[in-house]
Amino acid sequence: MAPTIRTCKAAGLLALALVSATPALAARGGKTDALTLYARARIADAIGDPALALPTYDQALTAAPASASVAARAYREAVEGGNERMALRAARALDRLDSLPHDAAILLFLDEVRRSDWRAAERRLDAIEASQSYAFMVAPMRAWMLLGAKKGDAIAALDARVRDAIGYELMREQRALVQIATGQAQEGADAVRALNTRGVYRSQMRMMAAAQLARLKRTDLALSLLEGNEAELTATRAILEKSLPLPDAVATPRAGLSELFARVSLIMLAERAPQTALVMARFARFADPSRSHPRLVAAVVLNGNDRHDAALAELAGLDERPLARRWAEQTRLEILQRADRKDAALALAAQIAARAGANPEEHIRHGEALSAIGRNREAADAFSRAIALHAAARNEQSVPWFMWLQQGRALELAGEWKAAKPLLQRAVDAAPDQATALNHMGYSMLENGDDAKIALDLLAKANALRPDDAAITDSLGWAWVKRGDLAKGIPLLEQAAEREPSLGEISEHLGDAYWLSGRRIDARYAWRNALIQADGDTVKRLEAKLDQGLKQVP
Repeated sequence: MAPTIRTCKAAGLLALALVSATPALAARGGKTDALTLYARARIADAIGDPALALPTYDQALTAAPASASVAARAYREAVEGGNERMALRAARALDRLDSLPHDAAILLFLDEVRRSDWRAAERRLDAIEASQSYAFMVAPMRAWMLLGAKKGDAIAALDARVRDAIGYELMREQRALVQIATGQAQEGADAVRALNTRGVYRSQMRMMAAAQLARLKRTDLALSLLEGNEAELTATRAILEKSLPLPDAVATPRAGLSELFARVSLIMLAERAPQTALVMARFARFADPSRSHPRLVAAVVLNGNDRHDAALAELAGLDERPLARRWAEQTRLEILQRADRKDAALALAAQIAARAGANPEEHIRHGEALSAIGRNREAADAFSRAIALHAAARNEQSVPWFMWLQQGRALELAGEWKAAKPLLQRAVDAAPDQATALNHMGYSMLENGDDAKIALDLLAKANALRPDDAAITDSLGWAWVKRGDLAKGIPLLEQAAEREPSLGEISEHLGDAYWLSGRRIDARYAWRNALIQADGDTVKRLEAKLDQGLKQVP
């Protein structure tokens, strides 16, 4: 969406620009002409009113059925807004006008699959393959189409060559789902176990596979995929052991395509292609609106596109679905945090952490929400509860390093360095090659007046592990400045500032070092750059430096 335009004058200027840019739409009839409708839709879009923009684009499409520009804009806005009917209508218009975008061809293919028009779907997919767009998706799309058409070998379609690791792993995941959907229970279960999928999607894959295996009366295989301590797997096991049906089974072409598009959406988001991720998330919802996972993915992707209200709307009702509840809550919390709604985020995090059976991760999120509003002592207590739960379930030696780091950092920010230091040391001991832990420990020792030689050694090791990390380079440079070696410190601080000019702390350190070396003009320039990024007490400190210089050696 375009940036918000807050004045009527600005909206009027936009309308005039649109009038001058699209004179071909200005043919008037008895009703509102296409240009006026198009201008209204663009203005509504610009001021952030999709409820008005989408139907007005739809009216413009009716008024100007031969305009590729209107159809293209209507298509894009309909997809991003989740309006499948309008997106299909615009896509068909673009197809007639020989102006079909590559992703719109996928939408038309999906519609043909839904209508069981297998010949049209096959022709469409052949055209998509010939275009070389979305090539890594063609094989699994063909497999699900063949499964629906009951024509050909759906699994053999997944033997296509793959050019990269991402496509290869996607193909392996889809093969496992197709195998189970076609009744090859043992082969599919074995394929799921062999996957390298990590993180949240590992649990999602196993839950989907278990749901279809249960439908095939292979409860034994389903349970074998659900081993583990993850809350979602535990909840799925409990449902299965009660002989209740599991949701989100991938048994049909529509469900399979829905999951394919959802998975591609997450991959695109990770690859920093948020707009493509949003298109695929919408296609996943269009393919099978009943499934929970595509809705969660849509919420995650909308959040990644800073469309927070739309993301929250996707989660409505998912709390009532037992297997989706925890993921929905976590996603809602992430949306609130990204939207800077700190109070709402804290209220939700506290509610989740107070619930019986809350897991360590949920206490960590509570601690992070407390830290976000400066309640660091309470945050340290929340992190402590997370550590205690983790240690009780396993053992203290298995506590991840970042939990010690979070608790130690919270205590340090609360002004309790003596209590914080041993916790930060535990983080370093648990992960001696983890640059983040080494950097935090070393920098904190410097700032709290501890042994500068030990701090410097820690920071040098962190920098050797991650030489391109500007924050770590800054820490090492600052350590040398603190020891009085400006010749070693300034070049490191300059490197850090060049890599991350928007990090005010780095610019302030560089300014201090310049001042100490006698480069007063350079120092003021660096401090002014830091001031642009500053807030709160930092502003006062930097203004004092600009006015008076450094009063003493740091």
